Amino acid sequence: MERINTPEDLARLRERLCSEMEIRENSNQPDRYPQIRISMDDRSLAAGADRLESCFIDTLKERGIRGIVTKTGDLGHHEQAPVVEISLPGEPPALYGKITPQRAQELVERVIRRRESVEGIVTE
Repeated sequence: MERINTPEDLARLRERLCSEMEIRENSNQPDRYPQIRISMDDRSLAAGADRLESCFIDTLKERGIRGIVTKTGDLGHHEQAPVVEISLPGEPPALYGKITPQRAQELVERVIRRRESVEGIVTE
């Protein structure tokens, strides 16, 4: 836990915690915000999925985008691990495979922010 020495330190801590709470509170309204589900099965964890949650949260926060980031069990497509599912309001969900922190930032910018189609969608 970080040490609080000044009122500015306290204000920064409060701002960070409030921002993290907002992301969790948005999960009560999944049809209003983009939703990112990260597969956390054994293969995804071995491929680095545990680093993706904070990467998605930080990227959403940096760009001022409200969204929901959740961890889930097996989304299938083990050969593409780690896999994430991105659901935009009013659109069907899309699965993306072999996600790295850099790719996570790209997906937030292009898929969620700009609503662009990008390569890497996992199909049956």
